[in-house]
Amino acid sequence: MAEGPVATHLGLDGIPAAAEETMIARDIALTEATGGRLHVAHLSTAGSVPLIREAKSRGLRVTAEVCPHHLTITDQWALGRKGQPAEAPGYMAYDTNTKVYPPLRSQSDINVLIDALAEGVIDCVATDHAPHDLTSKQVTYKDAAFGISVLETALGSYWSWFIRISWV
Repeated sequence: MAEGPVATHLGLDGIPAAAEETMIARDIALTEATGGRLHVAHLSTAGSVPLIREAKSRGLRVTAEVCPHHLTITDQWALGRKGQPAEAPGYMAYDTNTKVYPPLRSQSDINVLIDALAEGVIDCVATDHAPHDLTSKQVTYKDAAFGISVLETALGSYWSWFIRISWV
């Protein structure tokens, strides 16, 4: 769960965007110091994009990817309203299928990630297919395993996304 209004509303601890962004900044610094290569997997925050963009502009060998659920599903889904804003959680709130790492974030994060992919700042897409057995997911949100089954929906998600940005 991303840190923010949804996590607060549900009474859950949230993972701050800074957790992702500080690790990326550290890894970019190490890449620069060593002359190595860096591939950043599973971007989820708007703040990660300028870090990648700036590293590439300095000629560092940095690539990045994004997953379908980080382009199409917001943290609002954890409220149980299929992504629709709600004043109160729905009967499907705390759906452990929304517990992924990095966590689902806001629509504003998604918009920045989409633009970055269209611009080529983000180099590729990946699935992060990480399904779990029922006993790992049919528990409390806090105790559920991180992961989502996306292999069977990735193509449809990306196709919808490509149509939305008029790439098809």
